[in-house]
Amino acid sequence: MYRHAQIAGLLSLALSGALVIRLIAIDNPEALVILAPAVAGGTLALARPRSRVALLIAAVLMFATAVVSLIGYVGFLYVPSIVLLTWAALGRDRQRA
Repeated sequence: MYRHAQIAGLLSLALSGALVIRLIAIDNPEALVILAPAVAGGTLALARPRSRVALLIAAVLMFATAVVSLIGYVGFLYVPSIVLLTWAALGRDRQRA
């Protein structure tokens, strides 16, 4: 299940990177603060893919970014990462049985 967490972290970082480039292109660098939680969550998911608490914290950080980014429906692009992280965090017990 930790592979799901790594994929979610990479998805989040790739999406955040694309949004950073877009914000710089439209000359709005102060909006980068909005993406900081998703970058932190993606990094946390890659750094600690086997920790349930870390994955849940990463999902919450991405959710916070998604809610703030719902203007223009950009926040919905974080949903696959949030779902994968939650699935990886909560699916650990079933895997061990």
